Amino acid sequence: MKTKPDADNTELERDFEPLRVALAIGALVLGVLFGMH
Repeated sequence: MKTKPDADNTELERDFEPLRVALAIGALVLGVLFGMH
């Protein structure tokens, strides 16, 4: 399902890395909160 060159792909991944990290942290926080209740 690749329609763009690899250069664009790596740039997109670099842009989405902070989002992935934020989602992972959010999931961890949610897990801790629900685990405490």
